Amino acid sequence: MPVLRFTFDYAGVVALHEEGKETKKPVELLVLQNLRDGRKKLRLLDIKIGQQTAQAGWQGKSHAAALRQAVVDGLTNSAGEGFRLEGFDGQPASLTTMDPLHDLGKKNEKLSKKAFRIMLQRMTA
Repeated sequence: MPVLRFTFDYAGVVALHEEGKETKKPVELLVLQNLRDGRKKLRLLDIKIGQQTAQAGWQGKSHAAALRQAVVDGLTNSAGEGFRLEGFDGQPASLTTMDPLHDLGKKNEKLSKKAFRIMLQRMTA
């Protein structure tokens, strides 16, 4: 199958104790090949799927946090296309040279990082 070229090896499940918590029940973990193994460069996309990406009460998410996330969903590509680009590791130069704050002139690393993330989240397919 052609898609198997893009997957990584799966070695099974292992039950291990957390460090310092040997008296508790072991945690079961998937054993997978390191994605970077044998590669000089790797591009990883972090994609959030769904028009709504948070639900109050799910895994302890508060109603206020879910409401804040609903605003983000509405302002990003999630609402329009049902997914959004949340992060991009190993970006090509054509993307890293895009500076959404270029016209402002001032360089603020923290603000630039947030603006770049918003730019990714609003990118259409």
